[in-house]
Amino acid sequence: MPIFGKLGSMQLHRLSQAAASKSFPDGEAIVQQGGPGDAMYIIEHGRCSASVEGVGTVQSYFPGDFFGELALLTRGPRAASVHAVGECVCLVLHAAAVGPILEASWGGQVELLRREELLQRVPIFEVLSQGEL
Repeated sequence: MPIFGKLGSMQLHRLSQAAASKSFPDGEAIVQQGGPGDAMYIIEHGRCSASVEGVGTVQSYFPGDFFGELALLTRGPRAASVHAVGECVCLVLHAAAVGPILEASWGGQVELLRREELLQRVPIFEVLSQGEL
């Protein structure tokens, strides 16, 4: 995954120790749109479906796919709801445990990405380019 591309073997080992598998029965909400962005998920077994209120299904996820990675950087609210389709097992990485590992690798970039994401939500800054933000 690109977000972990700069990590060394020791950091990847620490990351694997912070991860935990969790099972979700068919139809269970793994994350809710607008809910806290406190973890990311990697699908080990099964499938998931993401939906946005007023739009419907926007993405399907299969083993090896992941979602919620922005939560590790911004801890912002969820942009979509994700539900298990059939029984699903995910590897869960909580932001509180992973944040320090990423910060050690990325340096101040994590904080800059968090600030940029917050600025994007301010209506008067909508017209700014990524570089201007």
